[in-house]
Amino acid sequence: MPALALMTMFAYQGFEVVGVPVGEVRDPRRAVPRAVVASILLSALLYVLVQLVFVGVGARTSAAPLPDAAGLILGPAGSTLLALGGLVSMLGFNAGTALCAPRYLQALAEERLLPSDFALTHARFGTPAVAVIATTLVTLLLLFALDFDSLVDLAVLAVLVQYLATSAALAKLGRNRRLKLLGGISMLVSIGFGFGCEARQFAYFGVLAAAGILLALGTRWFSRRRGTPS
Repeated sequence: MPALALMTMFAYQGFEVVGVPVGEVRDPRRAVPRAVVASILLSALLYVLVQLVFVGVGARTSAAPLPDAAGLILGPAGSTLLALGGLVSMLGFNAGTALCAPRYLQALAEERLLPSDFALTHARFGTPAVAVIATTLVTLLLLFALDFDSLVDLAVLAVLVQYLATSAALAKLGRNRRLKLLGGISMLVSIGFGFGCEARQFAYFGVLAAAGILLALGTRWFSRRRGTPS
């Protein structure tokens, strides 16, 4: 059951990155909350409809259950159509990650937690070019070093830590008691999901987190040596 809950979180994650490029969005106070809520509701509706159809056609567990279920309804064309939909979905996820992940590095560089080069933007497009290249290289490294299951484990745990930190910030900085309570409840939920993680997940994340902490400390140290303000 805990492993199933973690896989469910992997399927629903992604809404939290909507606000990452907020500085490049028109009317962010209006657009970002709507985008977050809409992404969650539409994803939930899509998953519910898929499950209803899957159960309704009497499909069985297999190596490719959803294409097989589509094949029962529309024949081979249905399986092909669903496979193409899966490719489009993966492309969308990768595009969203490619957009948002470099912005994390850019923000960390602006806070002097990474070398300032990561905050440099492209002269023409205004994108964090160095951060984009670095993100691509790290992604390729992880792709060749870990298998799919390990990458999913790492992604889920990283998102859990992000949720926990955000919830703790809300519990501490919330403008009223209701928001502080919401942050506390969210922290408990994140910790509860964390109990479903395995030792190898913590090991993978621990290695990467330790490397990040050492890099941040080294950047701070060099900044102070050079007299760069923190």
